[in-house]
Amino acid sequence: MHLIYEFSGEGLEEEKLKKAIDLSQDRYCGVSAVYRKAMPLTYEVRILG
Repeated sequence: MHLIYEFSGEGLEEEKLKKAIDLSQDRYCGVSAVYRKAMPLTYEVRILG
């Protein structure tokens, strides 16, 4: 499964967004944990202009 996170706003820093997503994926999102057991899970960050 490939997830696409889209963000829009002023002054967004991609590295900070990635860190927040990593924390969500690894610690806080039970759904991601279930999916990860069944299939590879990847993501990308898109910052909309």
